[in-house]
Amino acid sequence: MNFEPKLIQINKTIGTPVINLNGDKIGQINDVALYDRNGVVAYLVVELFDNNGGRKDELFAVPWDVFSVSEVKDAVIFTIDDKMLMNAPSFMKEDWVNADQANLIVAVYEHYELKNRLNTQVEEYNAAASRGLGESGKISSIEEKSKDKTTIERAGIRDKKKSYMY
Repeated sequence: MNFEPKLIQINKTIGTPVINLNGDKIGQINDVALYDRNGVVAYLVVELFDNNGGRKDELFAVPWDVFSVSEVKDAVIFTIDDKMLMNAPSFMKEDWVNADQANLIVAVYEHYELKNRLNTQVEEYNAAASRGLGESGKISSIEEKSKDKTTIERAGIRDKKKSYMY
């Protein structure tokens, strides 16, 4: 079995530049959100630079799956068209920790068309919860969360694609 993973330290990830496919710096990683039950990365918190559609104090939750690590530059590469990021669900700096995380995660993974990846994460999260950690942390079904638009609106999540505003 050939298994040679490259590990990335979270403390060195924060502040890492985000570049687009052209190599232009478009933002930086502001934080890393991990699931509490299993430590898997839920999403990276990205802050765009002003000249790339970012607004002061606005952050974007972006799944790790849409990045690759640059071997040449000390950066992560956003592997999809920049417009996809600029139209992604966003939130204000002061709101992200208090936002309804289940609905935020669903909105983000749906935006990037990664629903299958999210379903795998939910299964892993719920499996971790069932290993003696109790039912209190379980996320309900993806379909149930994605239909609950009012909760998304109340959670302080801005989804430009679907026009949920708070």
